Amino acid sequence: MDDAADLQTQSVSVSVNPVHKRKHVVASDNNGQPGTSGNAVTEETTRSLTLSELRDIHEDYSHQEGEQVVTWLLRCRDTGADSLDLDGRESKQLAPLARESDIDRALGRPPQSLTLWRRLLLSVRSRYPYRDDIMYQPPKWTTIERGVKNLREIAVREMIFSNLDDLQTSLDPDAVQITGPIWRKWVLSAPAAYANVLALFCWRDNEALTVGDMDAQMQHYANKLLSAPQELNADKIIWQGQCLSCGKTLPY
Repeated sequence: MDDAADLQTQSVSVSVNPVHKRKHVVASDNNGQPGTSGNAVTEETTRSLTLSELRDIHEDYSHQEGEQVVTWLLRCRDTGADSLDLDGRESKQLAPLARESDIDRALGRPPQSLTLWRRLLLSVRSRYPYRDDIMYQPPKWTTIERGVKNLREIAVREMIFSNLDDLQTSLDPDAVQITGPIWRKWVLSAPAAYANVLALFCWRDNEALTVGDMDAQMQHYANKLLSAPQELNADKIIWQGQCLSCGKTLPY
């Protein structure tokens, strides 16, 4: 097997739906109050989504048959669910979206305007209140792209049980810190040859690496692998260099 070919990444473009808000410019006086003179300022207002827009959202974000819950959630997030603001009435009109009636019912419960991404996480948590309720077995991976996707899906599973009611809580999978359980689940999804390489990243509790950090390190490793002589395998390259996590020079 060609390690360089297997581990190289592929560029994937995703279409991010626009935020359904509109902005208008009004005049303000010198005190910053709306008026007829002074500097123009931009105000942001929201509008109701049309039935056509709701149908498009339903089509783009529907849970596909056979798709794991966390895989569906990550797909929604990566295609713009975090930039779509919906109120409870609009969210109810998206049903059936999740292929599970309990999730669809929960989707429209918060009446206030929230992003579709936050609503999806809240609804899934309502249906599955405990971690063990969400069965997720990441597939084996042989490419950086698939490996990072596994890690991000594992992170989404953890995010479901974060403080979602606090609007200040980050809902970015790439900002999730990699804990011991996350790390172990991810490494177990790697083929044996790559699991040995991952062990050399020297992950430690006190480093508080995020998913985004590990993504960057994996990309760096892939670049080193692609630029190395073909006769060197993945283990040899990493042993001849430095640990990608802590920077230590590693022995042979």
